[in-house]
Amino acid sequence: MNLHGKKILITGGGTGIGLALADALAAKGAELLIAGRRGAPLAQAADRLRGGGATVHVAVADVTDAAGRTALIEAARVQLGGLDILIN
Repeated sequence: MNLHGKKILITGGGTGIGLALADALAAKGAELLIAGRRGAPLAQAADRLRGGGATVHVAVADVTDAAGRTALIEAARVQLGGLDILIN
């Protein structure tokens, strides 16, 4: 599958399985928005991914509440210009 230039939002993208997915998708050339509740792990993950040449954006949001979901979708619109793929 060609993911070069695809715009992908990954919730939980700062650690664990979400970060592993971000690594794999970045290696395929995707533009990523990684999201989670804690800014520090997201910033560390973004720095590491960018060090490998990935285009990565960060959004701190809690998807367990409506306001957090709305803010995350707005972040995807502003930072990526829309989405091709959502991984939640």
